[in-house]
Amino acid sequence: MKSLYRSLPLLFVVCSLSWVNVLANSHDDFLDCLSSYHPDESFSISKVLNAKYPKPSVIVTPLNISHVQATIHCSKKHGLQIRTRSGGHDYEGLSYVSHVPFVVIDLVRFKSVEVDVENEEVWVQSGAIVGEVYYRINERSTNLTFPGAFGYTVGIGGFISGGGDGLLSRKYGLAADNVIDVQFVDASGRVLDRRSIGEDLTLEQNASQLLHRWQYVAPNLPNDVYSLLTISKWNAGENETKTVLVTFTSLFQCGANELIPLMQERFPELGLVKEDFIEMTWIESVLFINRLSNETSEVLLDRYRPLLPPPFKSKSDFVNEPVLEIALQGLWPQLLEVDEAISVVQTFIAYGAMMDEISETVLDTYNL
Repeated sequence: MKSLYRSLPLLFVVCSLSWVNVLANSHDDFLDCLSSYHPDESFSISKVLNAKYPKPSVIVTPLNISHVQATIHCSKKHGLQIRTRSGGHDYEGLSYVSHVPFVVIDLVRFKSVEVDVENEEVWVQSGAIVGEVYYRINERSTNLTFPGAFGYTVGIGGFISGGGDGLLSRKYGLAADNVIDVQFVDASGRVLDRRSIGEDLTLEQNASQLLHRWQYVAPNLPNDVYSLLTISKWNAGENETKTVLVTFTSLFQCGANELIPLMQERFPELGLVKEDFIEMTWIESVLFINRLSNETSEVLLDRYRPLLPPPFKSKSDFVNEPVLEIALQGLWPQLLEVDEAISVVQTFIAYGAMMDEISETVLDTYNL
């Protein structure tokens, strides 16, 4: 059998809740709340008797997405955290414990695998195990597969959310790198996919890779390229879903026709085209970088104009080694958890070039 790889979509039902400080008085209140949403339906609810933390108070096994939505709502209402179980492949069981009251959503019944051989795609619900994905694909075609886990009992949802490495990773990358669409339930109970959340939420995966790659590319660009990037919170799509926006900005002291082939060679992952460039004078670039493009150059004479609206807090530091990709991924949830009334922007600036050519001891030599 010859194993060929193709990109595979994923139905990924996850629940992500921020930490809560209010403890539930009783999980009976949670169960009553859950039943009120679906009084005429039955779905599996396991009540853990004499539960003491870190055991779950309740295990919910939903049959459809509305059950997941109800569980999220009732958990928030009664101060319970959520742990999501896909396949349960956790050697030490750390995914099922917490030092705060919590419930487990067991996705064991969300295990549909729909294979589309013609388009070389498959929709997989996150309760399916990797073995089921392999088996269903092989049923339809012996020439297609997915870069899944070594162990076939691993749940596909947990596997992909953790990145997912396996036998085909060296050739095709991690499992998460090959997801082309996703459907999930967010902390507000909304069912979202790639289109409804806007392309920029795929940023949380792609931006980590681009930002990590930028750290190696930008300091080694020619001396007449100044490159920086900013990370900020942004409301994307029609539903104004909170996501993270990374903006890459460069100042090049020549024409766009010279920079395009340079960036295509050095940083093709960014996908720059001529339409991304704006040619301007030096003084216009100063206004642009300060977000004053609609002002005249006379504004530069105003020494009392604040650079940032008060009040604000600014902190700067130097990084001598590239920030690891896993550390960059940890930035996204922290930014999204910031209060709506607070604006947080992180800026990375690449040095190198002439600054690398000047010895660190020069300032000491001249007693500066």
